[in-house]
Amino acid sequence: MSLLNFAALIGPAALVTKEFKLDANPSDGVYVKIVGRKSGLVAWLFTLIGLDNLTELQVHADRVEFRSSSLSGSLLQVMPINTVCLTESGFFKPILYLIAGAIMAFLGLVTAVSDTRNGCAPGLFLIVLGAGLIALYFFRKVLLISVQNFGGARFSITFKRSVIEGVEITEADAQSVINCINTLVLNKS
Repeated sequence: MSLLNFAALIGPAALVTKEFKLDANPSDGVYVKIVGRKSGLVAWLFTLIGLDNLTELQVHADRVEFRSSSLSGSLLQVMPINTVCLTESGFFKPILYLIAGAIMAFLGLVTAVSDTRNGCAPGLFLIVLGAGLIALYFFRKVLLISVQNFGGARFSITFKRSVIEGVEITEADAQSVINCINTLVLNKS
């Protein structure tokens, strides 16, 4: 299974982005920092009271760190930067939401204009439903960043836009993260 198929499969379970930092000349030694949490209002409330279920990817000049924590503990994995042999980034957009939303909105518009017996209610309902599906298209876009070493160990993080925190990472940002890691790998070799 390709990583893009994996991103599509894990889309609903992707992390929402809590923090994103990309710095080509960091003063603290952290070139990349991506922090994500589980999606949903309950997970956000848990984060507010300190019951974090966070996943973090950090890139330093000499290592890549992947940390995941939950209520029961945490795990830190470290990959030396000079062992990185493969970096990947990709994205998945649920295009069916966009298509279905546009069709529903169009049908709602046609129904609202042509159905004078029942008023506009059925048409307005379809328009609102279509607009909701179109909004889901934008909020369900999943980005993927993956790093693999010579031994086959892989660190991957899939994430999507955060509505509550207001943090968005674009495809260009994900590619910039990969470019940063590749530059660090080339500088070490």
